[in-house]
Amino acid sequence: MKKKVLALILGTMMVMSLAACGGSDDAAETDTTATEETTETEDTEEVADDTEDTAEAETEFAEGDDGPLWSIDMMTEPVEVAGTTWSFTGGCIDGNELTDEEIAASLEQYGGQLDFVFNEDGTAKMVQGGGELDGTYEQDSTGYGVYFDNNGTELKYYCAFAQQDDGSVVMIALSDSTGYNGLYFMQ
Repeated sequence: MKKKVLALILGTMMVMSLAACGGSDDAAETDTTATEETTETEDTEEVADDTEDTAEAETEFAEGDDGPLWSIDMMTEPVEVAGTTWSFTGGCIDGNELTDEEIAASLEQYGGQLDFVFNEDGTAKMVQGGGELDGTYEQDSTGYGVYFDNNGTELKYYCAFAQQDDGSVVMIALSDSTGYNGLYFMQ
């Protein structure tokens, strides 16, 4: 059930991000012909149909429990992250857990540090050795959508949480809805 909720949330985020990418007409441009208006309406309907098809396919794929991250028992309520810093501890890339050597190489690539910093005001930072990416985060019922600006390109993560046997909490920053790609962070 928890996996399906997470899949639904990720699918919803994907649909919303696809919808947000659509263009809008300038209200000042009122000099259009009936033919152009008809074409725009048809194009909008096609985009809406394509968005629904894409969301259904992604949700179906995610609900198929194909990715190993979907087998993790996620917490049903998000951890309060405002005012916290989470440090990289590992991950799963293309369905394979990173080895200790790959984790060390990843940290070296990021200048020895890769942190997610959540500020009280809804802003976030990804701290990478000597550099930072600014972003924002927003909470939903089971986690957080985190959006970083990487020189004009948006990096999107969905952060969910899992409690380990020792009581510690791991934040899993999923980079897509497949369940094959995610980074692990701990406080």
